[in-house]
Amino acid sequence: MSNTPYPYQGSSREYVERFIPPGVTSVLDIGCGYGDFGAYLKQTRPGIEVWGLDSSPAVAERASERLDCFVLGTLHSDAPTRRFDCITFNDTIEHFPDPWDALQQARALLGQGGEVVASIPNVRHYSVIRALVFNGRWTYRDAGIMDRTHLRFFTRRSAIDLFEQAGYRVLDVAPANVDSSGRAVRILAVLGAATTEFRATQYLFRAQPV
Repeated sequence: MSNTPYPYQGSSREYVERFIPPGVTSVLDIGCGYGDFGAYLKQTRPGIEVWGLDSSPAVAERASERLDCFVLGTLHSDAPTRRFDCITFNDTIEHFPDPWDALQQARALLGQGGEVVASIPNVRHYSVIRALVFNGRWTYRDAGIMDRTHLRFFTRRSAIDLFEQAGYRVLDVAPANVDSSGRAVRILAVLGAATTEFRATQYLFRAQPV
């Protein structure tokens, strides 16, 4: 998380909501941006309490208006002192220099039986592989899988390893935003369902401390 302007305004990430466990009453959204996901969560689950943490001053005013509480700062030095039923990393864990440490810090903020939910970009996506293999390019962009502010890159398997190495048990994994159109996708479809890992833009994870 950096102090640069947040580029994902309007990204409510509705597809993540189904991974939030039932019965959750409090959520801490790490890297909450403008609070779009938290606002959506409060709309779909009346009574839930959503806190946000983000290091960008550009999002502070709007996030404060939409969430129950907003903390301007970093997980390392400004984390809340209370505990939460669920902590979310929505396309943010890859922005940490040390994601293993970030997940370990999150453990201290989880209540009994609490879970971490994360949406993580899939670097095994065919667009990344095609550019690297056929064009020799590893091109950063303003947003997406190759966001220029990403410090770490993960596949489905390496993300599972990340959680396990940080002391978590992965409870569920699912692809998100799977490409279903385009010439390359049609070619991949001939190879069967196993190609999902090349077509999924992100993977969703539910994990619990061991």
